[in-house]
Amino acid sequence: MGMLLKKQTGRTPTRGAVLAAGVLAAACVATLGAGTALADLAAPADGSAKACVTVKQLLPRANCAYSYLPGIEAYERDMTGINLSHSNLTDARLDVSNLTGANLSDTDLTHTSLGGADLPNAKL
Repeated sequence: MGMLLKKQTGRTPTRGAVLAAGVLAAACVATLGAGTALADLAAPADGSAKACVTVKQLLPRANCAYSYLPGIEAYERDMTGINLSHSNLTDARLDVSNLTGANLSDTDLTHTSLGGADLPNAKL
């Protein structure tokens, strides 16, 4: 956990930060299941992108690669140019959302509802 924090923040973590991150990891596992690792949610292996875990983080041009958002309800959201590549959006509701120029490559869109969504120049 300490190495993950150092990789994400660029600083050597204190004992308190490592303990707090451990609590966060435990909460993620309790919420998402035992097969989910904090590193999977927080960033890809190279640390190049941040994952989004709430609908409030789905903003235009946000870098939300590797997000775990099954069943999320994001009606009529402006997500122009958002990066949701390599994400899990199974059973999501993205109806009437603006996904112009969005990167959805390698994203699991199984049973995702996109009724009335704008998708010009989106990478699928």
